[in-house]
Amino acid sequence: MPGERAVADNGGLPRPRSAMSPGVTTKLFLAFLATNIVTALVVAAGLRAAFNTGFERYVGEREAQRLSRLARELGEAYRERGGWDFLRGRDDLWVQLNHAIRPELTALGPLPPVASPQASGSPPPGGSMDRPPPGLVLDAQNRVVVGDA
Repeated sequence: MPGERAVADNGGLPRPRSAMSPGVTTKLFLAFLATNIVTALVVAAGLRAAFNTGFERYVGEREAQRLSRLARELGEAYRERGGWDFLRGRDDLWVQLNHAIRPELTALGPLPPVASPQASGSPPPGGSMDRPPPGLVLDAQNRVVVGDA
């Protein structure tokens, strides 16, 4: 009949799919894969943020403890010597004072004496043991006694 559509008789077998249309199994696999990737990325971002926040807090607390110990040590030295002249321009003593208040360094044993660059004619070897963390000691007139920023 002219108004009816022709239907191909394939004997009741399912119509073969084209190679471009994925089946339900493939679609489910891709959905689970995408969900797992997104979940892994969100968890990784959350862990990184939590670690960074905790680590920054830890470093801040350690630095505050170090500065508190350094302030006590400098205060005692100032009282014993009656001023800053003992420390003015003495980078070697500044390094030793900084090392003395750092428990992770004092646990390693006594430090070797620090030679000044002027005495040996060459700069001291580089590294974290030879240079204290940045810091300044200022006198009452805001002049630099020792240190750098």
